[in-house]
Amino acid sequence: MRRLLDDADFPASEIRRKLLAHVVEETISGRGEKLKGVVLAQDVFDRDADFNQQTDPVVRIEARRLRRDLDSYYAHHADRCVIRFSIPKGAYVVAFERQAAPGFVPDTHPLVDPSDGATKRGSRLSLPVIGLLGVILVLVAAVVAAFFYGKRFPQAAPAELAPKIAVADVRNLSGADDLTYFADGLTHQIIDRLMRYDSFSITALPDAETVLTAETLAALRAEHGITHVASGSLMPGGGDADLRFLVQLYRTDGQIVWSGTYGGEMTARSMQHLQESIATQVAGVLAQTYGVVALDEHNRVQPDTAAEEQTFGCLLRAHYYRRNFARALRAPVLDCLRAATVSEPDNSDAWAMLGWVLRDAAMFEPHDETERRALMEQALASTDRALELGQNSQLALQAHSANLYYTDHFAEAEALIRRAHDLNPQDPEVLHQLGWRLAARGHLSEGVGYVREAISRSIDAPSRYYNFLAIEALIDGRDDDLRGPAELSSNGGSAVGDILLAIAQHRAGADPAQVEATFRRAERRIPGIVADPVGYLAGHRVVPEIINPIVAAMKDAGWSPDLAKAQ
Repeated sequence: MRRLLDDADFPASEIRRKLLAHVVEETISGRGEKLKGVVLAQDVFDRDADFNQQTDPVVRIEARRLRRDLDSYYAHHADRCVIRFSIPKGAYVVAFERQAAPGFVPDTHPLVDPSDGATKRGSRLSLPVIGLLGVILVLVAAVVAAFFYGKRFPQAAPAELAPKIAVADVRNLSGADDLTYFADGLTHQIIDRLMRYDSFSITALPDAETVLTAETLAALRAEHGITHVASGSLMPGGGDADLRFLVQLYRTDGQIVWSGTYGGEMTARSMQHLQESIATQVAGVLAQTYGVVALDEHNRVQPDTAAEEQTFGCLLRAHYYRRNFARALRAPVLDCLRAATVSEPDNSDAWAMLGWVLRDAAMFEPHDETERRALMEQALASTDRALELGQNSQLALQAHSANLYYTDHFAEAEALIRRAHDLNPQDPEVLHQLGWRLAARGHLSEGVGYVREAISRSIDAPSRYYNFLAIEALIDGRDDDLRGPAELSSNGGSAVGDILLAIAQHRAGADPAQVEATFRRAERRIPGIVADPVGYLAGHRVVPEIINPIVAAMKDAGWSPDLAKAQ
């Protein structure tokens, strides 16, 4: 464990390293039964005895992030460890596993993860009726999928670089022959939902009878350029009409990247909804901006490889930068995006991301007003070009909407981001962009509703997603609900999260020195935010009725502009 915690390549934050050390020590000491969310909140996250995990999900979210940290580390550095740690979903007791030998061959059946299942109650359908309705659903789904197959989406990169996902036919292993039609319809529904994301290409398996082994996966990559395969099976559930859907994402080098379980009960009213719900959830987990495929591709294409020279590698780095706006990445990302638009002048995504990062450079780098205005003009021109090249590109719509927002064209900006939402209402990044801007402009309740939905649809929400949850709690006077999202934001590297956490610490009676240190951390992350919080928030077009209570709470917590000078 110490070797892992001391390894600089282990991506966990300090608080998640502390969490891992604690749960490992408790497990091996035989106290695993005491590893509950409430206990961990007090022992690791310094919460009080009245901690409410329903309003403050810090333990659950940080545990989920820790699982991701472990998976990412073992995917690239498994050779450094004799013992592998994992924290199964639904609990905090650590599982220990001796590392397997090289040459892994995937199982031909998906892994079962019962903790993710969900059952709904209702009047059951007989299997013949299910079969009849399944025929109707598969025909409708086939028509919808055919429509989307005919759509052309802008490609984030040349076909040989962008991920290419094959969707295997859903297998019916439920024992009920009539569910074959439901399985076929579910295949088409998953393809339909995945086609709404434009960051990779989708295909069916060239041979529907393909059995997924190390050899066939390698052949799919070599002969068809397929990078990932999504494979799922219907399994029997707890009753005659109950079912579970088990799904895995394979990388075609033989590794299982992700596995999940979904379920429900087949009823007269729920069957079509269940099919659509499962497909939407699976596609969202795989395809969202910070989803399974994006994370896997980022881990695969490392910054020091030749792929960085390619547009695709550049776009991966740009998405990674925009997750938390790391200053050290901004300049190299900007350079590679400029080069990408020269080498591929018709690439909509490259222009969109260039405009977005130019906007960041204009806002966050020290420039005089003339330089800042010139950068913003370049940013707006870049995203305008992106939208010309891809009128229905999610990235172009989001980026141009953002740049219109920051040039005070609020109605046009909202119209574009709502258009992106209409095209794909499940995309967490679109939901967040729409939500935080509505909240910033004074529509707090409506905006936070979209933000909450963005978080609920994210497998690992960026820290900035939590800012307006904390701001809403602050303005509403709900101190018990303030610290949780503020701490999640701060732990993820957000300077706004630091300020909100400092306020929460003060209201919880923390030592003034601790509060001051949190304010100072915010200034280190974004110089100027503590010296002039009004200017920073106004720069993001936040209205005075939101800014004023934040600054008043900062003053109550001991803030003054002089704190920025004490760095």
